[in-house]
Amino acid sequence: MKKIALIALSFTLGLLACKKDKPAEKTKLEMLNSGQWKITEIYLAKDTVVALDYYSTMEECVKDNFFSFNANYSITSDEGATKCDNSVAQTTTDGKWTLTNNDKTFTIEESKILPISGNLSMSVSQLDNSTLKLSKDTTIVYPGVGNLSGTIHATFKKK
Repeated sequence: MKKIALIALSFTLGLLACKKDKPAEKTKLEMLNSGQWKITEIYLAKDTVVALDYYSTMEECVKDNFFSFNANYSITSDEGATKCDNSVAQTTTDGKWTLTNNDKTFTIEESKILPISGNLSMSVSQLDNSTLKLSKDTTIVYPGVGNLSGTIHATFKKK
């Protein structure tokens, strides 16, 4: 009887010792590479006052676009459900991206996904499985208004 009790105790202790390992937490790079991202806000603010809400001026056919930040550092644009121009392919390559400075700087090159022309390096204020928030101090020229200085903020949400 002692042998059976000892075997049962050993078996129970063996099961308790076999803990399941938690899955490894995704790196920031893996978070960016997985899934498609959609712009949900772009605005220029001076201090805490919004000077220009660029997102509200975007056409609906642009607001529904999705972007993939691919492992080869290219950006793929998907026109979403509504296309602004039916002659444009549904999916296109739209520039390059990098994440540097200990995941604190996000750079976009040769891309038109944000309203600032040229290459753009922005500070990462949030990057997790569902949200990417970027910001940059800048001056933009806005038609009919002139030069606007402040911080541009862009938020992407995962599809």
